[in-house]
Amino acid sequence: MSRYGDVPDRIISDLQDEVSRLKSEHAAQRTLRRQDEVHHLGTIEKVREIHAPIDAAMYSGQQSRVVKVCTGCGTDDGNWTRWPCPTVRAIDSARSDTEETP
Repeated sequence: MSRYGDVPDRIISDLQDEVSRLKSEHAAQRTLRRQDEVHHLGTIEKVREIHAPIDAAMYSGQQSRVVKVCTGCGTDDGNWTRWPCPTVRAIDSARSDTEETP
């Protein structure tokens, strides 16, 4: 008999093997999730690089001022999109939503 009373050693051994297998499977799943997170963060950073801000001179009559515009966005008529553009705002919003979730 085992140290667990009337439970045969064979059953205890089988249970211990199953617990070890489940722990290994859980660790592997955790590693895969982390790799996915790293991949997605890298992708998001690449998108942010495309949508980086630059300074642009805005002219209205005889006055000009410098504003931030997106390097990745523009319009068909050649105008710039103010930064942060909709893409950057969406990324930032998704990040803040994720950070608030426990």
